[in-house]
Amino acid sequence: MFSNPRRRVLLLLSVAIGALLLLTMKQSTFLSSYPSRSRNGDTEISDPELHTSEPTVDPRFPPQGQPLPAVHPLNKPPENPPLTPLFIGFTRNYAILQQSVLSYIAAGWPPSQIYVIENTGVMDSNSLALLSPGNPFYLPHEHLLNTLGVNVITTPTLLTFAQLQNFYIYEATKRNWGRFFWSHMDSVVVGYEDQVPYQSFYSLIISVLHKIDSANPEDKWAYKFFSYDRLALVNVAAVKQIGGWDTFIPYYFTDCDFYARLQMSGFSLLDEKVGHVYDVGNVLPDLALLFPHPSHAELLDKPESERAESTTGTRWATLRGQLEELEPQQRGGKGEPFYRNPAAFERELQKLIRHGEGVYARKWGLKGGEPEDENVNKICNLAEEGFGLQDMWRKGSVQ
Repeated sequence: MFSNPRRRVLLLLSVAIGALLLLTMKQSTFLSSYPSRSRNGDTEISDPELHTSEPTVDPRFPPQGQPLPAVHPLNKPPENPPLTPLFIGFTRNYAILQQSVLSYIAAGWPPSQIYVIENTGVMDSNSLALLSPGNPFYLPHEHLLNTLGVNVITTPTLLTFAQLQNFYIYEATKRNWGRFFWSHMDSVVVGYEDQVPYQSFYSLIISVLHKIDSANPEDKWAYKFFSYDRLALVNVAAVKQIGGWDTFIPYYFTDCDFYARLQMSGFSLLDEKVGHVYDVGNVLPDLALLFPHPSHAELLDKPESERAESTTGTRWATLRGQLEELEPQQRGGKGEPFYRNPAAFERELQKLIRHGEGVYARKWGLKGGEPEDENVNKICNLAEEGFGLQDMWRKGSVQ
């Protein structure tokens, strides 16, 4: 076609260069949708429109216009229940929080005694409904108050875990509560529906309180654990006596420090069993499964003589089988009040966690307290390891 060999070489070269440029452009467009990594391994945060272009499904349950499923008669609380205030802290992911709240309501906890603590740092943005469902910090106050019937308390700013725990103590003190419950927002509670005679989750909670009230007043208890502190009952006077949580250890290991100081001060930390308390990172495909109902061939509706038989195929068995991890992601909210890049928020949170681990190590003289140390000595049960209050801030007590 081309008689001149030189022209043929130039044409082939130009085609090759054009193809290479096209390939490079496509590759750079593809890679821009993902965070890149810097030389030191930290993620360099990109904020592509990919995260905000697709609308997020409204997570609120039940869907608008539908009633909340009824609490089973055997799970309903007494007409005049004792004081059982339950704090559930919230920062991100309303779908997970809502699932936890619904599980407590279905288990018989009075909604009027459930307090969602909004710890988002977005001030009044949620109470004014300024955030969209795709925003990680979205919290629909109207839905919580009017549909679920629970309470909402907003922190003045974004608190760390340790600060939030002290906020619980402050709120309980302000209300003259001698004790309160708190739960992780990713906990799901389910009663012992296979036991005969059946007792609801909440009725067993009341039994724990009766046991405390009838015990020797000299008994020094500080915490009652229900599956560690996925759900916990707190003695306000005890935790105030030791000075509350150490806010210089903001996240991981702050519980180790706090519970150790309680034990060293002579207070007991006791385990109680009232039902299953799951720690989940998922949302059930059907939240109605949390509510026992006759349409599910419900075990609770069977005679007591049949209630202890195999639960295979029941709503209860289906519910427990579905509590597997399937964590949803919320990456929207760009342009809304107090917007935070989700990936950057998580990255900086991890740095704060590592800083707190170092404070914990220095406080108790553990390996890992210096910047050059890669890992903190993973001692948590300090009292069992022979530590005492006198060991705080004594550098080099353990190597």
